[in-house]
This record gives sequence, structure tokens and C-alpha cells, in this order.
Amino acid sequence: MKTFDIKNILIPLDFSETSLLALDHAVFMARLYKADITLLHVVETFMFTSAITFNDTGNDLTSIVHEKAQEKLNNIANEIYDKCGVKVNTRLETGRIYKSIIEVANSSKADVIIMGTHGVSGFREFVIGSNSFRVVTEAPCPVISVQTNSKKIGFTSIILPIDNSLASRQKVSYAADMALKYNCHIHIVGLINEKDDEFIRVLKLKISQVETYLKHHNVLFDTKFVNGDNLGDMTLKSAIELKGDIIVMMTDQEPDYEFRGILMGSYSQTIVNHSKIPVMSINPILNIPEVNIVQYGF
Repeated sequence: MKTFDIKNILIPLDFSETSLLALDHAVFMARLYKADITLLHVVETFMFTSAITFNDTGNDLTSIVHEKAQEKLNNIANEIYDKCGVKVNTRLETGRIYKSIIEVANSSKADVIIMGTHGVSGFREFVIGSNSFRVVTEAPCPVISVQTNSKKIGFTSIILPIDNSLASRQKVSYAADMALKYNCHIHIVGLINEKDDEFIRVLKLKISQVETYLKHHNVLFDTKFVNGDNLGDMTLKSAIELKGDIIVMMTDQEPDYEFRGILMGSYSQTIVNHSKIPVMSINPILNIPEVNIVQYGF
């Protein structure tokens, strides 16, 4: 069984309202798991390239920006420790934002990244360009994305969508661990987007295995099947109807992983872009045989 044992939480912080809201979620989680927090602020390189080109004091500007950012990080870290007793490390990096986040996640051995994000629409909804999407698809650990609507801190209701894709059930152990830690309820949502009898039979078998797994781990749950054509819309609608606090999903529900990191599956794109509640995205482990996944241990 893959356990979701959180010891180090990485927070990319740009001091915006959304990133500070993500920090509130992180502090709550850190206290629950007795974990440390790493605050990361990334100063993009192009800022200084422009400054040096147009301003002879570009190097001085570099120092000033770093000094001010570090001061803010230190103040936030000290405030969190004083109020909550949570140990907070700070990192200040210069470079591309998403690359720096991935590098620090690897070097700090982060167990989860919690970051503020902003939904997009139109063409950008299907082509990864923003820092948040790059992080979600390339991170070495789960990523919890938080939008400005996600003001409720803590989770009591987890939405767990299950479809017929090979990777769909890999997230179950993460959701189960979180449910036990937060003392919350899991809503299994079986997504039926085909009318084929064999498709429905296989999906129901998979759902039954998930139910067996949750029962074995003493997790409270219920199950709902929904029909439709768009997996993303079905999941989002279910999250509203079931009053979910967080959606736990795989980042790529598509069978072709060749373009992973460049194109994001339309299902996961829809969820991250439009969910009003936090979304925990987990990158799939590839090449797992399609066996009885309860015996395999998810």
C-alpha cells in the first residue's frame, strides 16, 4: 500500500492572496501530520535581465528584490512558528518558476506541494503553459491546487472519482490516508461515460474493489454512479451536489502518455481549471499491470 505520510510540505509563495490561502491550508495540514513547511519564493530571471538592460543599477535592484523577498519569507515563517509551533524553512531561488518549484520539491524531498492557482479557459485550457499546470504534471509528489474560492480550511468530504482508465485507482490509498487523518468521509463517484454493458460491468467491479479497500481500512464512504459524456463536468457537478471539500484525481486519464508534460488530459485540465474546491493531483505510476488492484495494494 502506498501511504501518504507527510513530513515536508512545499509552498510556492508569491505573496498573492491565493498563495497565502494555500499557505493556510498547508499550516493546517502541517499541524495535523506534525510536518515541516518549506516556503519557496522564486524571482524570475527576466526581471533582472530587463533591469540590467535599461538600468545601470540592475545589480543593486537584484539585491534589493532578494533582500525584500527574504525579509517577507522570514516574517511569515516566524509568525507561523510563534502561533502554531510549525517548523518553517525558507528558500529563495532565481529562475523559471515551475522549474525552480520542481527542483526544490526534489531536493527537499517534499511529500506534497500546496499552491495557489488561477483557472484558465479557451485554448490555454488544453495546452499547458502556466506555472501551476507545469508543476502539476511534472511534480515528483502530489500537488494540491487551491483557488481563491477555497477558503474553508480542513477537509470533511473527499470526492473520489473512479473511471475505467488504468491509473484511476492509484489514488485510492492517498484518499484513504487523508480521510483517516482528517477524520472525513469519502464519496466514491463512478463515472459512466459509455453505454456498453461490458464497460459498465468492469467499472462496477473496480468500484467494488475500491469499496473493499476502504472497508478494510475503516474509512467511511458512500458510492454514487453518474452518467454523462464529459468526465470533468460529471466530476465537478458531483462535487457540488455532494458538498465536497477536495477532489482527489490522477493527472492523466488518457491511455497515451507520450505527450505527458506538454499536453494535459482534458479531464484533469477541466478539474484543475474549474473546481471551486482544492484539487489533489497525483501523477500515475506507469506500466502497472491491470490486475486485482486490491491484492496489489493500489
